[in-house]
Amino acid sequence: QMNTDLLLTFFLSYNVVALSWINHERLFASVKSFTRLLSVINFLWLLTITFLPASTNIMNSAVDDAFQHFIWIGTILIAKILILSMTFVVHCTPSTWNDNGGPSFSLVVSFTVTIGLLVVAMLLSMTKGGYFMLLIIVFKTPITRFILWKWPELKTKWEKSTEPETNDETNMGESYERTSQHTDSLVEAERFIGFIDAAAAIALTLLVLPVMDAATDSRGENLKTLEWFQENRELILSFFLSYMVVTKCWSSQDRLMRRIVYF
Repeated sequence: QMNTDLLLTFFLSYNVVALSWINHERLFASVKSFTRLLSVINFLWLLTITFLPASTNIMNSAVDDAFQHFIWIGTILIAKILILSMTFVVHCTPSTWNDNGGPSFSLVVSFTVTIGLLVVAMLLSMTKGGYFMLLIIVFKTPITRFILWKWPELKTKWEKSTEPETNDETNMGESYERTSQHTDSLVEAERFIGFIDAAAAIALTLLVLPVMDAATDSRGENLKTLEWFQENRELILSFFLSYMVVTKCWSSQDRLMRRIVYF
């Protein structure tokens, strides 16, 4: 009973991360390649997901106030805005689509409705109800279905603009064959690239641990949320700077490795 709020915020945060991953997967199911803009927005989205556990820990460590609810729900809101932005970037860049076409209209409506509900939840959480106001998100599905039912012409117009283009030369790249004398001593780069991606992901996750430790250590000091941020501003700044360094290193590595099939 003493840790009811802690357990509740854990389950809420877990649900948020899980849904964010599902939404990201739904969007990138229609993506075969990245643009620079899409890559930048994707890293910003990943930053919000990485910071979410820290904001959850801060919320459970500092004195209960409106600002901590603003930080927590605001982090989720920014993540949703960023994934909606990625959806429009993909929609406006047909060269990133796979053979199934661009992102669906229902995905856009779902993200937009979620953003609207999060804005309402954030405003309500600053008055009364706290993070419980996030439960308003349960209305996302019925509102999305109502919009799709009420304005089907919008869906039709969107789907016409996301149909994949036919190309008679799609199989030209498949005609290229490598001889065995060139590949016998080489290893496909896919697993190596996957290892690099995993290492970068682990590094990004480890960056947030000192912030979480600082939030845990401050329990019992009765600091307000804004006071906690002021006291740990250098730690938070180093987190964001380190995040930028890791993502920049990964981007440089990716630009090189995308040209490599074997190593």
